[in-house]
Amino acid sequence: MRWLSQHPESQLIILEDHPETYQTLLQYPPHPQIRLHFLGQAVEEELKKLIWSHLYLSFGFLASSTKTDRWRKRTEWLYVLLLHLQQGIELTMCQYRDYGVIHAHNLFTNLLNVDKIKDGRSLQGTCRQIPAIICGAGPSLEKQLPLLRSLSHRAIMFGVGSALNPLEEAGIELHFGALLDPEPPPERFLRCRNFHLPIFYQSQLSSTLFTRIHGERICMGENDTYPLHRWFTSQLGIDLLPFEPGWNVLTFALHIAHFLGCDPIIMTGMDGCVLHDQVYTPGAAHFDEHPRTKRVDNFPCLDRFGRKVLSRPDFLMGREWSTSFARDHPETLFVNATEGGLLFEGFKEDSLKSVCSKYLSKSWDLSSYVHSLLEQMHLYPLPPSSVRKKIEELHESIQHVLSLCQTLLDRYRKDFSQPYLPERYALQECELEQEPSYRHIFLPLWKIWQPLLKEEAKKDETHPFGEAIQRVLFLQTLSHSYSDVTKRFLC
Repeated sequence: MRWLSQHPESQLIILEDHPETYQTLLQYPPHPQIRLHFLGQAVEEELKKLIWSHLYLSFGFLASSTKTDRWRKRTEWLYVLLLHLQQGIELTMCQYRDYGVIHAHNLFTNLLNVDKIKDGRSLQGTCRQIPAIICGAGPSLEKQLPLLRSLSHRAIMFGVGSALNPLEEAGIELHFGALLDPEPPPERFLRCRNFHLPIFYQSQLSSTLFTRIHGERICMGENDTYPLHRWFTSQLGIDLLPFEPGWNVLTFALHIAHFLGCDPIIMTGMDGCVLHDQVYTPGAAHFDEHPRTKRVDNFPCLDRFGRKVLSRPDFLMGREWSTSFARDHPETLFVNATEGGLLFEGFKEDSLKSVCSKYLSKSWDLSSYVHSLLEQMHLYPLPPSSVRKKIEELHESIQHVLSLCQTLLDRYRKDFSQPYLPERYALQECELEQEPSYRHIFLPLWKIWQPLLKEEAKKDETHPFGEAIQRVLFLQTLSHSYSDVTKRFLC
């Protein structure tokens, strides 16, 4: 209690999973800085609720003193699970930090820069039993470049993200590229000439990168992060089914290689951490990248050799996703030939030289084969006039939401001294629910941000209208932001 009085901004959260103990604790007088949380059987779901209501807050973890091994193992498991869930949820929230405005701008710009969409899902199973090598941009890639030059006839070669430039400079013949980042450091791809490749992407890809692709653009489904994307393309008659990209471009390429039927799938340059201040292989990152866009590795962890290294949440979550994916697909052999960096459970560890002798003995004319595959892909015609018409309709919907928000705020102001009765505003709420921009953009975003905003509101005494006003102001902010985006595309 002394600690709480010395730290009035802090909270003590008691996690309890025994119903009897929980009921006993409820009998104690409440304290404004102490919260009791019952875990029950759905531990993971309860921890997620707790994290969502305490986003971006650091915590200490203290277990009650018990000497049994079973209890110690359970508390260790609980602590690791809590850290893992916090990392994943906070990284997910980072994707919504600008409410998806950049994603929407990329979506509209990319759709207006093509006259047809090539559906990568029509390539499912077309590379069955053909090995794949996925090249990431980790520091270890440099030593593998000489050997990689000789493998383009023995495996489908993928270059992903920042690895495209060093692979091109080293003369590596690639069959596919993969790009995913909606907002990459702009300097990183200035010198890259590997955009003549067939490149897999999703619609949130940076419009700057998208317009630089001169080879085939292969749309690999939709990322369900923002419902706007799938709904908008469906309005254009394009049925792009969801395709899980994982946490970064390496996990995206891993899923693609498996979707194509490749086996084994060999990863190299997949370090996932920093050792001796080297984040990427030479040539992957521009020496003059702006500090605002430069990615920082500041998460301490251990590499496969037990050395202390630094990583990033998206690298660590990518590792978790990859290991889970490998375990879920035991019929496919996954090999990590990085020879450094983080350990990936579920992957067979081997050197690239050894991998060549074990799995890459057969030779194919893979360039011709890939070319034939591209000719067979399903196409969706996409007249730019149709895209502009749908953007205009969306803009009109956003304007109507703005008008409804103002009407609601005016009515709240008029009724402010009275009790808040939701039924008084049912007509405006019903009109909101009819608007596509509300259903497919603003409501999903409100559901994501609501827990964090509610927690902030608890810090002050709230008026009966407090939560309703907070929601409408949030919708108003979103509407203005998205209106600015759609306005740029109106004729």
